[in-house]
Amino acid sequence: MDFGAPATNASGIHDIRIVNISPLGLMGRVPTTLVAGERLMFDLPHVRRVESVVRWVEDGRIGVEFVRAIPADHYAMMLAFMPQRKTRW
Repeated sequence: MDFGAPATNASGIHDIRIVNISPLGLMGRVPTTLVAGERLMFDLPHVRRVESVVRWVEDGRIGVEFVRAIPADHYAMMLAFMPQRKTRW
């Protein structure tokens, strides 16, 4: 998985490249500096707005925990809407 999703916090809108996602959180690449403990509001396909907390930051990557888990049926539908990762062979 590798797709962009907008996330909003007090300092504005950030384009985050999501590398891995689960119903409980995600790991992503960020072009800006974020810190652990910050709250982010993600706009995800089908699920829409998801509130989250940055749990760790390392070398341009973040780990985020969702405040509320994404329900299983919404998670499955979200995955169906996400673009497939393009593999370069």
